[in-house]
Amino acid sequence: MKSASALARSGIGLVRREVMSGLAKPEDGEKDAGGDLDGTGWHGVMAYQWFTRPLWAWLKDPGPLSLMSAVDVIDLDGHGLVESMRHLSAHVSWEARQASMTMLDSHDTARFRTVVGGDRVRHLVGLTAMLTMPGVPTLFAGDEIGCEGDSIDTTRVPFPWDRLAELDEMELVGDGQFLNDLRTLIVLRRRSDALQHGSMRWVDATDHSVTFVRESATENMLVHLVRLPCTSRTFRAEEVGVIEHPDADDWCAVEFGAGNLVELHLASRGEPTTIVLPGTPGAYLVSCARR
Repeated sequence: MKSASALARSGIGLVRREVMSGLAKPEDGEKDAGGDLDGTGWHGVMAYQWFTRPLWAWLKDPGPLSLMSAVDVIDLDGHGLVESMRHLSAHVSWEARQASMTMLDSHDTARFRTVVGGDRVRHLVGLTAMLTMPGVPTLFAGDEIGCEGDSIDTTRVPFPWDRLAELDEMELVGDGQFLNDLRTLIVLRRRSDALQHGSMRWVDATDHSVTFVRESATENMLVHLVRLPCTSRTFRAEEVGVIEHPDADDWCAVEFGAGNLVELHLASRGEPTTIVLPGTPGAYLVSCARR
């Protein structure tokens, strides 16, 4: 596959297409891969274009950043993040998006913990996006324990097993809490029909927050991501896929890296059921079983 991409850069595009048609395996999104995702070549790609780069632009630290590549990263607010993801994935089929690797970083980029300036909460917000958006979540070994690096020498290093053992024994603080939250997110992904198979619908965006819903035949999953403090967001339950009068067994909310709770206000005196999503930095997931 690397050879196929090299052929393309040499101008031998037709040969490259023949090679990829025979392989039909994911490749590393070095360019806009939409034309190669028509069913005759790749099943999926590394989704740098419509996933990784927009998230970096929204969550990155404002300081200088070495990307280990020639790609410039602009600054995006939440509106720009949504529009970028929509635009850059618009020509990619749903099947190809589901089969593409979504990642925050890789051996060819800076570590995401470095990208966000060491901020655990923003790192966790990025991981929540990776584990709740369409695609194949792909974790670069070491990210789960907060490894940093912005060069080949500091990014491509052996896995620090001693650090993992140390975090396993720590109380739930710092990177110990971070690791525990990541494990919880992975379990949620594995158990959620909506996150594995559901459609995706954007609901809201502000400068510092974005909100979307994953919907399947059996479950709705509301996801609210906040990068910096902002005003809480209030929605009618029906807008975001939460049923009007949920029973205790039909819905649940989980918060990561925040400490604030999602609030559900049941309908009364003619007012509809509403849900309030916090403006405290972190990630908020609300699961609702469909009847």
